[in-house]
Amino acid sequence: MDSVLSGKPDNVEYIVVDGNSTDGSIDIIRKYEKHLDCLIVEEDAGQSDAILKGFRNSSGCWFNWLNSDDYLEPNILKTLSKELSSQHTNANIVSGNTTIVNRQRQCIGRLEAVASASVFDILLNAAPFVAPQPSTFIRRNVFWLRRSLHFVMDWALYLEILDVHPGSMCKIDLDIANFRVHEESKTSTRSNSFSLEAKHFLSNKRFLCPKNNIARKSYLKRMEKYEISRRIQESDSLTRSVLFTLQKDPSLFLDRAVLSAFRRLLSLRDDKSFE
Repeated sequence: MDSVLSGKPDNVEYIVVDGNSTDGSIDIIRKYEKHLDCLIVEEDAGQSDAILKGFRNSSGCWFNWLNSDDYLEPNILKTLSKELSSQHTNANIVSGNTTIVNRQRQCIGRLEAVASASVFDILLNAAPFVAPQPSTFIRRNVFWLRRSLHFVMDWALYLEILDVHPGSMCKIDLDIANFRVHEESKTSTRSNSFSLEAKHFLSNKRFLCPKNNIARKSYLKRMEKYEISRRIQESDSLTRSVLFTLQKDPSLFLDRAVLSAFRRLLSLRDDKSFE
């Protein structure tokens, strides 16, 4: 919170949403309450729902959210405020660079935004960090999130905006935010959930541009191979031989009898990712 408040200009709103947390966060938040434009403390239906609550209580032309593990570069909001108000008039997505840090705030990597991107390029190149979320701002009139998404809501948002408004993404060559990774973070503990949710989203999504749907199908095929490879690493020798056969000929997935036997073998009766 200090990283936001220490350099926040008057034309930037700061809204905090807490889902009735029990880890002591609300006690810290209350200390800053007088400096906030809005504080919402109530149960939510997941991260996307909480972000949408913040969005509905905002009024600015540009919107972004910052998770509790992450923090901004010093005084970056003043620079961004001037940049967004004077330039990028045709952009719907404006993204800068993000530094990846560990629990001790030591740099362990970087996520750099691309100058421009299309749905086709993102899916064909399987680029999940084409616009690093902590450093990416969305124009208000195109912002929305799917409440059903809990892991890839930002990635899905960028795809849907760029499908309707191609060429509307721009890069700011600034280091904007720091993305903290540690052993308890969602990125570390639920990494496979991101892939499964991305697969589910794309399986049910039809883009407006036909070329984007070609890339969507290509992405899903790569996801199938990734899932098989992951299962190979986790399986015993008998199962591994079956998986190698399926990996060589994915069309066997179209055979209901083969798919049923495969699911029984891997005890996947409850895993909807193979339906």
